[in-house]
Amino acid sequence: NLQKIVAISGGAQAMADAMINISIGTALGASAVAPKDQPRLSQAEIVEMIEGMRPQMDRSFEAMMVPIYGTLYKPLSDKDLKALVKELSTPAARKFVAVTMRAFNAGMRAQALKMGQRLGLEMQGENI
Repeated sequence: NLQKIVAISGGAQAMADAMINISIGTALGASAVAPKDQPRLSQAEIVEMIEGMRPQMDRSFEAMMVPIYGTLYKPLSDKDLKALVKELSTPAARKFVAVTMRAFNAGMRAQALKMGQRLGLEMQGENI
């Protein structure tokens, strides 16, 4: 039941999204200040390269989330966990999780890109 809850709830996906977005922002910031004579990856290439790591990250974070959820849901009985899985599996709950994850990811990506820009400025020695 815990693995089902992890898969349905989006917690592992949120962790992977956060790491991916931070990595993209950092890579873009560093790329922006690379010396002009060095080849640079485009934003699309950076995103594609880092997004390519998503399947491995998803698996890793899902494995990490099971013991975390085990602690979180420890007070619940098996009956309660089954009821939670059933509730999280409803169309309304699935839609809620999907919309929440899209909003979280969009916000994280926007902030990660800003962080990357600030990093690039810092690396150039500019005062921000």
